[in-house]
Amino acid sequence: MTRHQAIELYAIRAREFADAVAGLGRHQQIERELSVVLREIKRLRGLCDEAAAELDRQTPHASGSAAHP
Repeated sequence: MTRHQAIELYAIRAREFADAVAGLGRHQQIERELSVVLREIKRLRGLCDEAAAELDRQTPHASGSAAHP
């Protein structure tokens, strides 16, 4: 995967995650549906984290710099 592809993938995953979190407010009254939405948010957060890790691998870091989260 190229660095540009990693950036694009991270942007897509971050948007999907943000959209899922934003939609959470629409599901407050329906507990069963809320549970489904929360599972989806967790899944999307994982995908976003994976994309961020790939982007981090594609980004050159200065030696001796502080560790990245």
